[in-house]
Amino acid sequence: SVQWFATTVWLKTFGLMYILSVVEKRLLINKLTIFVRYKNLIFNILCIFSILSLILMTPQYRLFKNKKYDFFIADMTNSEAVNISKLAKARTPLNAVFVIPADFTAFRYWSERSCFIDYKATNHRQAAFAEWYKRIQLIYNINIKNRLEKGDLPVLGTKHFEALNEEDFLQLRDNQGITHILISKSVVLNFPIIAQNEMFIIYEIK
Repeated sequence: SVQWFATTVWLKTFGLMYILSVVEKRLLINKLTIFVRYKNLIFNILCIFSILSLILMTPQYRLFKNKKYDFFIADMTNSEAVNISKLAKARTPLNAVFVIPADFTAFRYWSERSCFIDYKATNHRQAAFAEWYKRIQLIYNINIKNRLEKGDLPVLGTKHFEALNEEDFLQLRDNQGITHILISKSVVLNFPIIAQNEMFIIYEIK
């Protein structure tokens, strides 16, 4: 299953917490004493920060005048990647199986369709890892050697993916059950077009 946080993220977080706790004990920092001693200074700093924040949020202020403010999620939901993923949901059957670029992260959530391989999927099941790695090599032609070379694997995988031709995709259909391709619009294939936008295109392998 897809997990949002890798194990290493939590290890780094807990490791940092442990280091900070050790430093705190070694230096014998008394938080209460520091706060009491510098409470007036802290209060003044907070007041100045609050006033500056209010000024910056004022619509008439020159830095924000005539500028629309949106949360970052608004841009994500209106992106070309999200748009083509929604088109995949609307125009393909529920049992469709896609191959997508390695650096494409919006597809599974917005399309509600299956992927033959998801580069970003975090796999913690040993029994499934061999199959995941096999599919990574089959579609994206990247392996552990590329990882050791410290290259940009999603970009490299997408480059290899876009180099596949019609014969390669027909073999994937016959041998792996893949039915659809989501790929950069710059890649022209002799397959029926299901949907497209400014950046991406969906082909049906047939």
